[in-house]
Amino acid sequence: MNSGAFQDLDIVRLRTDLPEHQLSAGTAGTIVQTLHQPELRYRVAIPKEEGTPPVEVEVTAEQMELLRSGTEVAQAQLDLASELNRAGKFEHSLEALDLYLKYRPNDDFGWVNRGINLGALDRFDEGLESFDRALSLNPDRTTAVRCKVQFLMHLGRRAEAGEACDAAWRREYASAESWNELGVALSTLGRLEEAVASFDRAISLDSYIA
Repeated sequence: MNSGAFQDLDIVRLRTDLPEHQLSAGTAGTIVQTLHQPELRYRVAIPKEEGTPPVEVEVTAEQMELLRSGTEVAQAQLDLASELNRAGKFEHSLEALDLYLKYRPNDDFGWVNRGINLGALDRFDEGLESFDRALSLNPDRTTAVRCKVQFLMHLGRRAEAGEACDAAWRREYASAESWNELGVALSTLGRLEEAVASFDRAISLDSYIA
């Protein structure tokens, strides 16, 4: 088989019982069909967990190459999730993120992205759980605070949103991004004086963030 000719690839063996470093071209998923020739997009069955059916998603030839390489299976899933999210295919994006987090369970920003996807599906309570998971892994990830506040406000739980901001405000952050995201969360609650102070801290660390 010509490894560079994606159109010649009929099937990729489905295996979920190998550790990540052994995942390879034969373990990433099963090609169900090729789509949109000659653009060479593929519909691939991506394994989730043993005992559950795989999810079928559409991938680009570039992503297929990543899946076939076996060296960046997790990154390929993250890239796939991002593309599906941009296309508004939130359910499929969530499936790809869940597989990514199976490989990278300690990626706090992956949990933030999962929460955002859940919100797009109106699954706000589950999204809040993902943001809490992100903060448990990295308390400085104030993007999770911002999203959490937005979700709580949407659900009419203003007091809880205030508590989330209070806890975040008591921390000291080393990055401009953390202060900037906290400022957005505070402004969502109308706590403008604290928001301005947070933005000022961000600018003091990185003047270009404004």
